[in-house]
Amino acid sequence: ATGIVPQFRALGRDLQYSPEAIATVASVFGFATLGGRLLVGWLFDRFFAPRVTFIFFVLAAIGYALAAFCVINGSNWPVLTVAVILMGLGFGAESDLVGYLASRYFGIRHFGAIYGCLLSIFILGAAAGPFMYGVMRDQTGGYGPVLLGCAVAGLAAAFILLLLPRFPEPADLLRKSSRQ
Repeated sequence: ATGIVPQFRALGRDLQYSPEAIATVASVFGFATLGGRLLVGWLFDRFFAPRVTFIFFVLAAIGYALAAFCVINGSNWPVLTVAVILMGLGFGAESDLVGYLASRYFGIRHFGAIYGCLLSIFILGAAAGPFMYGVMRDQTGGYGPVLLGCAVAGLAAAFILLLLPRFPEPADLLRKSSRQ
């Protein structure tokens, strides 16, 4: 999800947007990410987190597909704005999910080590994403294929979340950690 962020400038240039319009796109993504984080956190306290995230990942996948549509068929400012909002909401959900699921599935006894490993993987993906976007753009001549790939990957991730079991009961996590 983060791969697109440093590519907004090149994407905007490809779509012949002004620097101000490109800055607006990046800002909309940032505000949507913030809103997604807050909304997802609130929803996680009320509903099963993988199902909540499923919805947000599907919305993000739709956003990536809409962005690909804008790139492939030419600029469409209102559609791109909706796409960026949906992508930002998905990124906000993704950011919150790692720590939340680690705490629910593994408890807190070794939370620091487990979360540290998961966050390292997350950050590795965040670091590799922009490079991969750039390589794909150079190979294909545009951002359309990589955005479509992100839409497919987002849908796959959403459906994988539906396979996650219910969280263990806190008492079960305590018994498990006391045996270790």
